[in-house]
Amino acid sequence: MLTLDPQTADEVYRVALAGDRRPPLRRALVVALDVWFALSGGTLECSSAGTVEVHERHTGRRVLAIDVESPEVASHTLHHLRTELAELSPEEFREQWGVDERAV
Repeated sequence: MLTLDPQTADEVYRVALAGDRRPPLRRALVVALDVWFALSGGTLECSSAGTVEVHERHTGRRVLAIDVESPEVASHTLHHLRTELAELSPEEFREQWGVDERAV
């Protein structure tokens, strides 16, 4: 719920994990490369878990995007951002994460 004077950033923003938004052909190529690397004994991984995104609740506009390389990192990042949204004021959150309201 958007209030006139939000006390915490979670009243203004929401955080979620967005999946891989690559075109289907590119996504298939990346998965094929991951399989090839795994079968050849390599540890390189081309795919990622997705992107952790912060959006304005009122407009839905994305204000922050963090690419994450694994489900574990995604979980940690989501937890960290949710905690900060619940504890920081909107101004503190924008300052700490470098969110420029004019540029986004």
